Amino acid sequence: MVSAAQLVQRLNACGISITAEQGQLKTKAAKGKLTEELATQIRQCKQELLTFLSNVNNVEQAPQVTAGIQHQELPLSFAQQRLWLLDQIDGGSAHYNMPFTLRLSGTLDRAALTTALNGIVMRHAVLRTVYLQKDDGAVTQHVMPEAAVTLIWQDLSNEAQEQVNLRFDELQQAEAMRPFDLSRDVMLRATVLSVSAHEHVLL
Repeated sequence: MVSAAQLVQRLNACGISITAEQGQLKTKAAKGKLTEELATQIRQCKQELLTFLSNVNNVEQAPQVTAGIQHQELPLSFAQQRLWLLDQIDGGSAHYNMPFTLRLSGTLDRAALTTALNGIVMRHAVLRTVYLQKDDGAVTQHVMPEAAVTLIWQDLSNEAQEQVNLRFDELQQAEAMRPFDLSRDVMLRATVLSVSAHEHVLL
């Protein structure tokens, strides 16, 4: 049997909201969304759902942390202060870069990949956060309302395998060691090495 949390998650994924009101379960769904299978699961888990939803309601009534207004100047967290200071000392360092390599097989839709990467950046504000130093020396963080990833494409399909391996190692190392400009860069970048029409490597 699924847990109450799992069932609520499944209902939400199906576009069905469920709440607990005065000891009763209330559902709201478009016509045809609440199937007999789901209705049966709700009946079987009624008490667990009531307990779970009551606890959720109690948490929601607690003071909430609200999102900062993106265009306002915000102070750096301690971790951000440390990152910015080390970057200033090193003159641009790749120490905190987190490189990874992903091999892709099959036809690669460049537009779809670019859209996916940009979707990640727009979903996570930390990837659009830059650090700005004011005239008085104070440093603040600013979340850019919009930012885009520039997908770099390297075509290696016409090179011999030995040369491909050499270029791959060089590009992988270069990308891993290339620092970010904390005052203006999007904190995600991507390079595609095209080995053939159906084999690619995403850095």
